[in-house]
Amino acid sequence: TNTGSARAKYWEIGNENYGSWEQGGAYTGTTYGTYFADYYKAMKAVDSTILIGAVSSPLATDYNNWMPTMLTAAKAAGVVPDFLIIHNYPDPGTGTGAGTDANILNDINMVGTQTTSLNNIVSTNLGSSYVGQVKYFMTEYNSSLGPGVQTIQYVNAMFVSQWIMEMAKNGWAGGNLWAAKNGAGTNGADYGFIDVTTDAPHPAYYVFPMLTNKFGKNMVSCTSSNATVRAYAAKDASGNLTLFMVNNSPTASNPANITVSGFTPAASGQAWV
Repeated sequence: TNTGSARAKYWEIGNENYGSWEQGGAYTGTTYGTYFADYYKAMKAVDSTILIGAVSSPLATDYNNWMPTMLTAAKAAGVVPDFLIIHNYPDPGTGTGAGTDANILNDINMVGTQTTSLNNIVSTNLGSSYVGQVKYFMTEYNSSLGPGVQTIQYVNAMFVSQWIMEMAKNGWAGGNLWAAKNGAGTNGADYGFIDVTTDAPHPAYYVFPMLTNKFGKNMVSCTSSNATVRAYAAKDASGNLTLFMVNNSPTASNPANITVSGFTPAASGQAWV
């Protein structure tokens, strides 16, 4: 049942069902799309206010054309998903050192390219009017598979913070870092942002209180002329302008000149590092 005051709003049907590693083995997109439509109709009949997502992948050719066949099958059954479920672990998690760190931070560009790809898939297989109507939700992400040791290092805090910002900038419905507590890797690597044995927070943990307590919730336009320095801006509930900047160079300092237009700042402000 989904009753009471703590009712779930977002629901996923299955998990990575395109993969042989999942219970029951890999489904085809057509089979999953047909099953998804059945679940969607039954669940909406009980509670029409919930939002139901379909297992998805960011490229049309992934997993034997999973996305086009899945969406086509669901639509043929009279159903369009409320949102598409995407999982991302960009780095293979096998390397260490500055080169791997640089690759991880460069992977942040994937959010934008995947958004464009998903828009094209939705437009082609559902219709252009559904672009923006069907939301994207990254219900699992971390910097690396395995996991790599970077997940317990400061570079993961840099990755997670900017990955969240890119999702917000590109209009994603949400994202869930995998995981809160997990363990699993070698050399102390851990998907969780809280150590499964000691309960000590890893660096990525601190991204969340910083963004929750300091960064605004309404993003505004913000660009950077230096590809190594990413910048994001938002207004908080009181109308204050907040700016989030990250220097992604492992060795160089990058002084920045900040230009603000369309907003009159006070004579002084606050800074958090």
